[in-house]
Amino acid sequence: MFQLLRLTLRQKKLVVLSFACALFVALFTAVQISLVQPIIDEMFKPVPAGAAAGPALAAPAAVQVKTRVMDVVWKFFHIDKDHIRSILPFALLIVIFGKGLFTFLSTFLMKSAGNRIIKTMRDNLFEHVLYQSTSYFDQVTTGGLMSRLTNDVDRIQQAVSTSMIDLIEEAFILAGILATMIASDWRMAVMGLVVTPLAVIPLAAFSRKLKKKGRQSQAKMAEM
Repeated sequence: MFQLLRLTLRQKKLVVLSFACALFVALFTAVQISLVQPIIDEMFKPVPAGAAAGPALAAPAAVQVKTRVMDVVWKFFHIDKDHIRSILPFALLIVIFGKGLFTFLSTFLMKSAGNRIIKTMRDNLFEHVLYQSTSYFDQVTTGGLMSRLTNDVDRIQQAVSTSMIDLIEEAFILAGILATMIASDWRMAVMGLVVTPLAVIPLAAFSRKLKKKGRQSQAKMAEM
């Protein structure tokens, strides 16, 4: 574990860039979620029934509209409320493009770092095996050595280049979604935080069984 961490720190430039891209993915995801309410409010806004009949039949009392998260963004960019409807399609396209771009960059950079880490690990393992004594090769089977150098290293590569970036990216996205929820309605956010941890219980039991099955599959692969 510590050796894997040491090898990962050698590629810290790629890892840091990948994490930065993952942070932008979380930001664009939070903005995309925040755009749902303005799209529904502006693009599907119904015409009041009394508007066509004249001001005499219009509703006398104005409906109080709750402040939306994107209202702060419109105010920051000095966008008038009358122009929000025309800007929303372009904003949605920019958000989708930005999220896809930074998702690609984050995955590409982390996979590049993972491939370099695994190459170094394979070289070290091969060099270590070459300098073993003859008694070592009498005790260890050829299938076991091949499994160590191929299947086990492939699992580590998957953990470094895929699982790690997914973990970091999803953690950033979760933080962005929580911030958006709290800014929109903190009461609903608190209710979600109370219920969500209950999902950890079945996931923990499932992960233990999956880990056990993974070890068994690696042992069977070595026997084959």
